[in-house]
Amino acid sequence: MASVRSARVSRSLATVLAFGVVPVVIEPTEVSACTWTRTWEPSAETVDAAPVVWAPKGGETMATPSICEARRAKTLTAAPPAAERTLRKRENTRARLIEAAADIVASKGIASTRIDDVVKQAGFTRGAFYSNYSSLQDILTEAIIMRSNTLLSRVTQAIDSFEGAPTMDSLMELLEAIRPEARTIYLLTTEYSLFQLRNPDSPTIPGTARADFTTRLSGTVEKVLARMGRRPTVPTASLADIVSLLFMDSIAENIDGSRLRDLIESVIVGLSTPDAIDNS
Repeated sequence: MASVRSARVSRSLATVLAFGVVPVVIEPTEVSACTWTRTWEPSAETVDAAPVVWAPKGGETMATPSICEARRAKTLTAAPPAAERTLRKRENTRARLIEAAADIVASKGIASTRIDDVVKQAGFTRGAFYSNYSSLQDILTEAIIMRSNTLLSRVTQAIDSFEGAPTMDSLMELLEAIRPEARTIYLLTTEYSLFQLRNPDSPTIPGTARADFTTRLSGTVEKVLARMGRRPTVPTASLADIVSLLFMDSIAENIDGSRLRDLIESVIVGLSTPDAIDNS
C-alpha cells in the first residue's frame, strides 16, 4: 500500500474575522482516491487573489495517499468558476460596506450618517449599497449581529487557549483586550436602540439573532465556570447577562479595571458554588 501522510488543514480565522463572512464551500472535488472540499476565502487585496483551502470531507484531518499529492498540487492552481467569483465578490462588497457603516455610525451616530458616507468610505457606489441593503438600519442590524458574534468567537477561542483553569487575572486581561471592539458594539447598539425609541415602527434586531447570541454566551460562561471548578446556582443565561451588563456598563461609565474585577468576582462567587469533591 502506498505510504499514507496525515494532512491537517488549518487556516487562520483572520480573514473571516476581518471580513465577517464564512468561507464559501464549493462542491467536493475528487482527487485520486481522496475527496477534498475546496473552500474559497475573501482576500484583503482582491477577490481573484483569494487563497484556496483544502479541507478533507468530514473532518480536519485525513489520511492522504501519496498518489494524490501531484494532482492535488496541480488542482490548487486552478481558477475558481465564474459563479464562485461572483459570490465571493458579493460577500466582499457586503463586508466592506458593513465595516464602513459600523465605523461611521460608531463615530458620528446614526442620525448624522448618510449612505453616501458609507459607500464613499467603502469605495463603492449607491447602486452597490442598494443591491445589498434596503436602508442604513438594515446594514446596521447586520453589523451589530456580525460584530457581536465575532467578538464572542474571539472570547471563546481565547478561553480555550488558557493553560489550566481560568483565573480572575486572566479573565480581566481578556476583557481588557476586547474592550475597544466591545466599545464599538456598545455604541452601535445604543445608537440603534435610540433610533428605535424615536421610530417605533422601525425593524428590530431579529429575536432569533438575540437568542443565538445568548445561547452562545451562556455556553461560554458555563465553560469558564466548569474549568474553574464551579457550577452556577442560577440559570447560566442569567449569570451571563449579569456579567455582560457589568462589562458594558463599565465601558459606558468608564469604570476602572479594579472595580470591574471586584464586581465580576462577586457575581461569580455569589451565583456559583464549588463542585463537590469526590473523596471516595
